[in-house]
Amino acid sequence: MEDIPQANWQQHSIGEHHCEQCTSGFPQSCPCGGEVHGELLDIPGNGFIQLTRCERCERSE
Repeated sequence: MEDIPQANWQQHSIGEHHCEQCTSGFPQSCPCGGEVHGELLDIPGNGFIQLTRCERCERSE
């Protein structure tokens, strides 16, 4: 299971409406008032996965 990519949420800009680390279309507003950041990660041999996480409530989809 060591091939499963992990997002590095600490590199995202907290409290900003523009984040250099986010993929296109992120961050987005979360119902809690925070920003939902998005990160696109490569999966070796299988393509990619989009991970999201709110900086405030930590909600992910």
